[in-house]
Amino acid sequence: MEKVFAQRSFVIEASRDRVWDLIGRVTIDSLQPEGFNYEDESNFSATIKAKAAFITLPMQLKGQIASIVPPETLVTVLNVTGLSGMLKVGQKVSYKLNAVDGKTEIACVASGEMPGFIGLLLTPVAKNFANKIFADVEKMLRNLA
Repeated sequence: MEKVFAQRSFVIEASRDRVWDLIGRVTIDSLQPEGFNYEDESNFSATIKAKAAFITLPMQLKGQIASIVPPETLVTVLNVTGLSGMLKVGQKVSYKLNAVDGKTEIACVASGEMPGFIGLLLTPVAKNFANKIFADVEKMLRNLA
């Protein structure tokens, strides 16, 4: 069963089309990737840095666009690995954009499955990662839109 790691809703003072044009770019920028690669129209990879407790680790990110309905929803599946594959975190990240009186309401949700003992250890990392991304996406959209 999927567990919600983070969710955030906010309103941007811009049209849904404008926010839609920016959402992919600001999400990628919020990851602060070192070497971002578009593999094809649905798949991408990057090297990112993720905080785990009091240390920052280089991680390999592989992402896939799982569902896209312009300009309403974008769902991606992210798999992050580090420490030579010993650390693995998977998340589904979704954005739902709703037009409201010339503004755009955005609902962000990050969820995934992390069973067992390793899941107990990695769930806080996944929550922090998702919450930071959503906060950065909101900040960037406010500045750019």
